[in-house]
Amino acid sequence: GQQARRIAEFRFNLERMVDLALANGSKVVISTITPRLDSHNDNAVDTNSLIREMAGRKGIALADNSAAIAAVDGFKSLYIDHVHFNDAGNAVLANTFFNAVKSIKGGSSGGGGGCSMSYVDPPSRWPMNFELLLFVILSFVVLRVLAGIRREN
Repeated sequence: GQQARRIAEFRFNLERMVDLALANGSKVVISTITPRLDSHNDNAVDTNSLIREMAGRKGIALADNSAAIAAVDGFKSLYIDHVHFNDAGNAVLANTFFNAVKSIKGGSSGGGGGCSMSYVDPPSRWPMNFELLLFVILSFVVLRVLAGIRREN
């Protein structure tokens, strides 16, 4: 029904954004949706499965924030409300993103096996950093899909 259509639209939009980022030479890190402390997690399960599958298929870095938060004993203590994290929760997210970025293949500065991150000039027709634009658009799409699915329930 309508939820399946929204998931299909999300898949299409996310795949398009990832493909555009990769085509422009960007190093892509994609994140799962973190668990909520209210009753709106059912949709995140399907979305996170899609995100994990796409990351594996496209060979892009995955920051599995959902799994990282859920793995913490007493993970509810990481929240200040039903969605937002306190400093300890934000530290879990930061560490997960850091490890995902560190896992990107593309060079090392010498002994740590890390990656070399550098700014890539966007095409001249786009007067902004493409990675930032991708993050903003992805965040908007995820929130819009979840809000639409939430209205169905």
